[in-house]
Formats: sequence, C-alpha cells, structure tokens
Amino acid sequence: MIGRLGLTDEIVVQQSQTFTYHEGLGPDRDYGFAVEARRERTPTDRTLLRGTVCDSEGRIVATLDTLLRTFRPDAARDAALRSRPMPDSSFPVIETGPIDIAQTESYAAASLDDNPLHSDPATARAAGLDGLIIHGMLAMGQIEGALRDWMPALRINRIHGNFLLPVPVGSRLLFSGRVVKRMPSDVPGSGRAEQLILRVIVSTDAGYAACVAEIAARHDG
Repeated sequence: MIGRLGLTDEIVVQQSQTFTYHEGLGPDRDYGFAVEARRERTPTDRTLLRGTVCDSEGRIVATLDTLLRTFRPDAARDAALRSRPMPDSSFPVIETGPIDIAQTESYAAASLDDNPLHSDPATARAAGLDGLIIHGMLAMGQIEGALRDWMPALRINRIHGNFLLPVPVGSRLLFSGRVVKRMPSDVPGSGRAEQLILRVIVSTDAGYAACVAEIAARHDG
C-alpha cells in the first residue's frame, strides 16, 4: 500500500483514524473495499485516505478515514519524542498484551500494511525511534474489546483516534477512559437505551499515552 501511494522514499506515520459504521458487518458475507487517496503538499505533507466498505448489493456499510503524515528520514532524526502523562480515568484500567513481534508480523500480513517502521529496524532508527513499533491500528483495534469488557451491552457506531506517540514492540497496552456525554436513544422502541460519547486513552506500560480515541455508541442498558 505504501508503494502504491508513491511514498517509498519517505517515512510514513499514521496520525488519526476514524471508523464509521452505517450497518452491522456480519461473518460469512462478501464485502467490497475501495480506497481513494488525496495528498496535500502542506508543511506537514499529509495524505488523506477514504475507504468504503460495501455489501454484495452495493450498499455502503462502513467508511474509514485515515490521515497519514510523511517526512524525510534525515528530518526525522531531529524530531524529539516526548512522553505525555496519562490522563485520569473514571473506569478501571483494562490491560492487554504484551504485543510481540509475531503478533505485529501477523497483523502486517493480514492488513497488507508494509510500512517498514514495523519490520525494518534501520528505518525505525532513521525515524528517531529506539526500535520497531506496533501498528497504530493494531492498538486502536483493541479498544472495542476493552470497552465490551467494561460495558458488555455497548454497540459502537463510530470510533475516531488520534495517535500521539509510537508504541514499541513488546509493550503492554492499558485502556482507560470515561463517559463524557450521555443522551436518551433516538431509536424508536429502544426503551432505556442511551447514546454515549466515550473518551478512551490507550497508554503503554512505560506510562505514556499513545492514542486518544472518541467513541460514539449505544448502550442498551
């Protein structure tokens, strides 16, 4: 994918990701996936990706919006990585991992993500990192499971995540957060169901926040 975007001479970092579910996705069904890319030559040089998932009848069931930031390896060496403290949470911290190199390699193969920051130590060092890092989407993809451990009746409609700092391979992930807004459900006949906005912090066992996500969801109570 990186090569197809013409980004082979640059280091690519995923800055944010948004999933919007228009309908539920089911197992044993065929889906089509299309991606459009737009590159913006700004001071930070951004690439915007819009992915569309359609069912066998052509209906859009989900959209994915990705923001990539690119820079040259020589400029990356001068970038300082500063730890950010983990904000306070209001529900118990849920822990997973450690995420090892075998899991990272499996995710790369399944997602077709060939970004060398996850597989080539020399590229990682050129970007100012101490070693290989896990995929941001691998970390973000575990948010739903963490939320369901805390609130099993949750139905997620949209996830948006901002990536703050890279996560080294071998790290454990800790999920914390809180409900920032709750409203009665606008779905007819939903009874006591609520619409929730949650904020989730994905941090590492090294004590810094790696991703902040906002989730729109329904809780059936």
